[in-house]
Amino acid sequence: MRAYRENGKEGLKSQIGKKRGKGKGRPIGTLKPRTTIEELEKENLKLKIEVERLKKGYLTKGAGAKKEYVSINNWNFKSLKD
Repeated sequence: MRAYRENGKEGLKSQIGKKRGKGKGRPIGTLKPRTTIEELEKENLKLKIEVERLKKGYLTKGAGAKKEYVSINNWNFKSLKD
């Protein structure tokens, strides 16, 4: 009621996620540059994950929701055990 009295119909609109206070994330376009050590750690992690997948007998194609698992040995994934 107070928002309606102070701002009229505009006061009734949702304000969730509309305001940014101090320290509420980075402004758009200002990404933190990565150091070479961070880049190497990330690449090392990716390679470790790939090695573990190869041990289990599959690879991945794509990313996110379109990720597809491809069997190396033509096995059915339901029959694969950890």
